[in-house]
Amino acid sequence: YFDGHRVLGLTEDSKTVPGRKLGVGTATAALQLLAEARVTVLAPAFIEREDIGVVKQLCLAQTFAQLHPAEGDVGIVICEPWGYEALCARRSLRILADRLASLGYPVLRYDQPGSGDAATQAADIGSLEPFRATLAEACDTLREATGVRAVVLVGLGLGAALAAGHAEAHPDGIAGL
Repeated sequence: YFDGHRVLGLTEDSKTVPGRKLGVGTATAALQLLAEARVTVLAPAFIEREDIGVVKQLCLAQTFAQLHPAEGDVGIVICEPWGYEALCARRSLRILADRLASLGYPVLRYDQPGSGDAATQAADIGSLEPFRATLAEACDTLREATGVRAVVLVGLGLGAALAAGHAEAHPDGIAGL
């Protein structure tokens, strides 16, 4: 069992110690277990820091996401870039999410398939469909988790192209780019 931060229980073929805090490598391994349906996701974890407030860790579409909660009724999904560009932009996009949340906009940002802590390996992606499906699930997750009435997409690199395509395909579901 994995709560987004710690392994809480074991499956028969797992060798993970219950309750052990996860580092980057073990978080990726735990996400792989999620993708293979060998563990069950329990309650998401919360991270609280003085400089950014509360960030809720989520698992969606076989990847990790971070929800920066706020009280506003317009939410923002940050569509991160992919690959090396994602690595370079990660901190800047986290700061952007923190600032938008401090202004009252709930923000959800997520790792693209094959990038960051996603369970899918880059070599296993054969089309744009996993990226599109992950973005659609991110939008749905933001709506369900926060109750926002409108979603705005912010993207960089491949994330910008995905955001534009999603907005065009779902004109009633996206309030802006």
